[in-house]
Amino acid sequence: MMVPLKSLQFPIQYLDVCEALICPHEEDLKDFHRQCGVRYEERRNHGGMIDGEQFMRAYTLTQQYCMSDRPALFQILDAFPVTAHGKLGLLALASRTLEDALNAAIEFFPLVMPAFEVSRQNFGNQVHVNFERVTDFGQQNAFFTEMVMGALHSFLPFILTPLDGVYVKFAHASVYPDALYEEFFHLYVQHEADKNSIVIPRALLETPLLTQNQTLQRQMVEELRIRFQRNHNKSVSLQVRRLLYLNLDEQRIINTESVAQSLKMSYRTLVRRLSQEGTTFRQLLDEVCIAYAKELLEHSQKPIAEIAQHLGFSSSANFARTFKRLTGKTPSEFRLPPQIPSNVKSMS
Repeated sequence: MMVPLKSLQFPIQYLDVCEALICPHEEDLKDFHRQCGVRYEERRNHGGMIDGEQFMRAYTLTQQYCMSDRPALFQILDAFPVTAHGKLGLLALASRTLEDALNAAIEFFPLVMPAFEVSRQNFGNQVHVNFERVTDFGQQNAFFTEMVMGALHSFLPFILTPLDGVYVKFAHASVYPDALYEEFFHLYVQHEADKNSIVIPRALLETPLLTQNQTLQRQMVEELRIRFQRNHNKSVSLQVRRLLYLNLDEQRIINTESVAQSLKMSYRTLVRRLSQEGTTFRQLLDEVCIAYAKELLEHSQKPIAEIAQHLGFSSSANFARTFKRLTGKTPSEFRLPPQIPSNVKSMS
């Protein structure tokens, strides 16, 4: 279910990146703000927000100011510091290890980038960080997907060791060759893949960060959790989906009551809020379970009975019926050989 772009809220500091690229054309800044629908007073409002349509217009306009000799995406990412993400960026930099930074990004991602849902799945010695777009940017869908996932680029200088074996997969096609992306990211890149994800060897997650600071890390976590609890604009269904992914990955017991408790609301309030968004807990649970099942079927050799048990189904037959109802195929028909590129290489 797509969320209306207008209903999403983004930190106003994301306009800093756009303005950095437009600044050489200073006379155009006023026109840029006018077209984005942002007044000067709002622009200086610390902690202010813009809606999704303003966010899309800002970055669509900014692409027009990029030079034509290289992709606009690369020029925008070069102007996109980690601190553009505000307190989440500071938390990522203050984290002790790459895994701490990754977990923080997943937990608080909805506060800064609600257009995408991010989840983590473990497959043997690999971790897949999956990005699912939950709104429609129209013709800019591919650009915003690459920009959001490409935020890893600004984080690379703060990691102590080369990220050997990490690769980035985009589900869409590109007008540019993958080799051009690899030269920019210094990572293996694949377009027209099975999904949007960043694949990381689990051993790399213990890599320490140059900028770690435990005091700042604790402070940022506390502040972001308070802000997260106060954020009433974010879709409840997206919060539920995020919790379901997390609980499935850690094989916790999942039910409406436990999810409502995690969201600091009553069972009745959760049911009512989901109904207002046109869905139910059961529907979300089935959708997340099937998405998770697809990952296990494609990227692991676990028997179907074990996958059904992992997902909390009462039997393999019940799992198969639900899977076929939502996908049109049985789990056996869907299962494919692992789609791990054979030519993954170090780009360091």
